[in-house]
Amino acid sequence: MQPSENSLKEITVKAQSPVVVNGDTIRYDLPHWTEARHETLEAVLSQLPGMRINERGELVVNGQLVDKVTINGKEVSQQGTALLTRSIHPQDVQTIEVRTDEQDSKLKESLLTTRGYVVLDVQLKDAVDEDLFGRVEAHLGVQSTSKVGAYANGFKLQEHTRLHVFAESNRFGEQTIQLASIRNMGEEALQGMFATPANFKDASQVGGYEPETYNFTNFFARRDQHTLGISLGHDLNDEWSIYLGSYSNLTLSRYRSQNTQDFYFGDVNRFDAVQQSEEALSLNKLALRYDSETYRFSIGGNYIVRKIAAGEIVAEIYPSSIEDVYLKQNSVAHEGYLTLQAQTLLTSAVGLTLNSALIRSSHDNRTRLYDRSVTNFLSPLPTNGTGLTTQTATPQRESTTISLAASYSSKNIGLFEAGMGYESEAAINTTAASLVQYPAQPLILDRLTSADATIRTIKTSPYLRWEVTLPRVPVYLDNRVNYSILNYPNSTGRTLNSSSGLEYEIDARLDLGNFTNFQFNWQHHFTPLPFYDLLPGGSISNFQTITLPGDKNIGPTKETVVSFMGSLPISGRGWIVDASVLHGRDRTGYATQLSSDVIVREVDQLFARYAIFSVALERRVQGSGINFRLEPEHIRTVAENQLDRESPIIAYSRDYRIGLRASTEWEDSPLNLSITPKYIHIDYLTNFNQNRTTQQMVWLNANVRTDLLPDRLFCDFDLRQVYFPAARSQSLNSMLNLQLRYMHKNSSWHLDAGNLFDTDNFQRIDQSTVALNQTRHELFGRYIKLTYGFRFN
Repeated sequence: MQPSENSLKEITVKAQSPVVVNGDTIRYDLPHWTEARHETLEAVLSQLPGMRINERGELVVNGQLVDKVTINGKEVSQQGTALLTRSIHPQDVQTIEVRTDEQDSKLKESLLTTRGYVVLDVQLKDAVDEDLFGRVEAHLGVQSTSKVGAYANGFKLQEHTRLHVFAESNRFGEQTIQLASIRNMGEEALQGMFATPANFKDASQVGGYEPETYNFTNFFARRDQHTLGISLGHDLNDEWSIYLGSYSNLTLSRYRSQNTQDFYFGDVNRFDAVQQSEEALSLNKLALRYDSETYRFSIGGNYIVRKIAAGEIVAEIYPSSIEDVYLKQNSVAHEGYLTLQAQTLLTSAVGLTLNSALIRSSHDNRTRLYDRSVTNFLSPLPTNGTGLTTQTATPQRESTTISLAASYSSKNIGLFEAGMGYESEAAINTTAASLVQYPAQPLILDRLTSADATIRTIKTSPYLRWEVTLPRVPVYLDNRVNYSILNYPNSTGRTLNSSSGLEYEIDARLDLGNFTNFQFNWQHHFTPLPFYDLLPGGSISNFQTITLPGDKNIGPTKETVVSFMGSLPISGRGWIVDASVLHGRDRTGYATQLSSDVIVREVDQLFARYAIFSVALERRVQGSGINFRLEPEHIRTVAENQLDRESPIIAYSRDYRIGLRASTEWEDSPLNLSITPKYIHIDYLTNFNQNRTTQQMVWLNANVRTDLLPDRLFCDFDLRQVYFPAARSQSLNSMLNLQLRYMHKNSSWHLDAGNLFDTDNFQRIDQSTVALNQTRHELFGRYIKLTYGFRFN
């Protein structure tokens, strides 16, 4: 953002929040906010005024997403903010400085952009040795059996080299650093390069109770997790630098579940399952970069490997029979991404930009299902089932994307850009299936094999873009319009159809400083075919029907989205209001291909509308040490599914949520409290049977923190409850945890006692328009863990 005449002069907010706002820079004095009990920088950042952490673990300051985190001005990792904020100990930090208009061209992603680039700089205390600092831990505990674990996290910051290494072997609860929080890898990196529109529809389809449910269960799941990661950046000279990032994880899990389907028309089915799985994931990145005042060049590669091996024993118990099934699945996926970016300034105001990417991926999915009818669920499974279904799928993806643009930049009129985008994508899917049946006579072998299916799309998009910050008012505009031509297969998959039209995006932001901003976004786009629907390689349903290859899209998804977000402090009241509104609509054409004895193809049209409204009211009551945040939210969706020559099926969903986060920060008191209740109410209705159903959930997290010895010995009681009030059944799940922590200088001792109620199962209730589903997950157990930690600096 360009400095404007309305930029604030230096303001110092004293009282309880020492924050200095100077133009486009916000500086937080971190020791004021840090308590001895805080063990990650992220835990402190979430309490700072004007700052929050979104559901993806990213930092948002004054309504703006933080683009990059640095340590003492040095870029340590290119993999997002959460990787660093969960690794740094707050006791090592002196100040946090947020620059909403970064001027260092090496930190910004463009030489010409006028957009305010947001950088959060972590400034370490003078006593911290940049050559080596971090933390190590050792764990010993018991959960059914004795278990050991360890954790290590270290940084080495030198003049030309930045190194971050972490490793964790965790058998109790949630990991400190999860690979899900790693950003800018694979497909996500390309979205930033080519300004790919966000899939807002995903936001409207998130289950209202899913995040809370998983947050409830992650701490007690019976699983082993092992993680190793490294980030290395090195400056070869003043212009050339190289970066390496490699992150790997292995997860072993075993659990048992029991699901009961209570249909409203009277039938009751039950499924008992025991599952054991092994999942390995490796994310790797290597990049070479050249930076000068007039030229920027980078070439990089991503290589991602996923491997899953899972076995599941399922007993389907019907009113009159029992069916015993063993399902074994193996999946290996390889994804490779090669990217090239170049930008040059022909003059101080004119530049050229080239972005290109090549993608190659292959997936090998194998499924074997043994099926037989038995009279006793406890009888052993056969090595060769009386019903045997096998399926092999080897989908591949090939993609080439190129964008070339010429830009003109001026302080008065902003940035003008004209360019051309080209995208070619192909999906190749080979699926083979065989079905063995035993009808009291010799085995009958029925093979169902589909030929290689190749789907290719080509999209070309000339575009114009205008990016400007108005000189007299703090308004930033970013407008883009494309004329896109898309060639894609028709319903037979053998010939091409062509579609063209305008795509556009209008983005406006008003930033008045002092935590006041408003943002408006309006976009319309249509996307190429969602090849990821093909990549899983199909599925087996009802044990006799093979889905090949599954939801093959034969037309582009057209989507229009309007959103508004704003943050506003209420003067003199101590309130900060964050509000957002989103509305969208899309239309998609699908072809679903099913194969059993014959191949049947169905075509339908899906039309959907969705709207999300949320508002957050946050207040810190000065002088009382009480903070609270009220979060009401409403999500509404309407989906219309039109089958060929049939009446449309319309489904409605209304999701109401309201949450409260209240906490105390009594400086002179040994006791502090926090409570987070949340209520979720979802209504479902379809015109198929005119049956309206309701899903409800009450979620509660209460925490009591006491200082047994000031700044030395702490005690935390944590109560988590999930309650599912339903029309025909009720379920209450409770967990109580205790943690004792002793801190002395750089050492710490932790004693964790988890699940004191010894709740060995978690019951979840879901309602649909036809049945009440109750699922009992047996994946918990009481545990006790002793940890010794040492912080070296």
